[in-house]
Amino acid sequence: MKRLLRGLVLGASMLMATAQSASLPAMVVVTEDARPLHYVWQGQLQGEAPPLIDLLLQEAGIHYSQQVYPWARAYMMASSLPNVLIYSIARTPEREAQFHWVGKLLTVQYAMYALQTRQDIRARTVEDLHNYRLGVTANDVRAHWLREQGIREVSPDNRTGMDVTHNGLSNMRKLLQGRVDMVPTSAVGLRSFCLTESVDCSRFRRVMVLPFSVDLYVAASLQTPQPVVQALRGAYDRINRNGRYQRLMAPYIDGTSVALVR
Repeated sequence: MKRLLRGLVLGASMLMATAQSASLPAMVVVTEDARPLHYVWQGQLQGEAPPLIDLLLQEAGIHYSQQVYPWARAYMMASSLPNVLIYSIARTPEREAQFHWVGKLLTVQYAMYALQTRQDIRARTVEDLHNYRLGVTANDVRAHWLREQGIREVSPDNRTGMDVTHNGLSNMRKLLQGRVDMVPTSAVGLRSFCLTESVDCSRFRRVMVLPFSVDLYVAASLQTPQPVVQALRGAYDRINRNGRYQRLMAPYIDGTSVALVR
């Protein structure tokens, strides 16, 4: 009898999960090419985060497709369209009401980096940053933070300030070319750029650690129905409790930071 009851309960649970999956709309998952957490290699999405996202959607019983875009486009889609899941996105007070926050991936600590040859660059405080040209990405949390510090975008009349691009890799390339003075990134992100571009990392130096760290999340667009959001959050809680999150994100849960994520 007990076996029969367990079988009935299991069968009912499977039917409920199937029914829920069939009733939930499909999701479009968007991200960017941003080593080492998620990046495209030989036409395939690689890194620690994509398998976690696959597990999250499968656990939630939601059909989905993953697309890699420049960050500005991915952010626009998640900001304006229904049923869009985006990662890795910084959770900030300004964005709190703009997305449904599903679960945390890791914490990032940023610093300002310059070329080793630019020993003339000196910055100890945020106020000192006003004197330099800084490479940032549009709709990136670092650009928002710098803007809050009173740093404006460059203009024909003012060489210093934020030099905004739509591609994170472009900032580092501009730094190499001497077109910007500094770029906000992290040690791991810098090493990733050096490997990707075959650049000697000794060419860069850390000028100052910024008083600025953020939590990176998986988030759903605001127009996503609540049953979908609840299914995603429940799935995240389960893979976090049973240790699957910890196994997949082991390189980062010790506090190691990454860059080129927004």
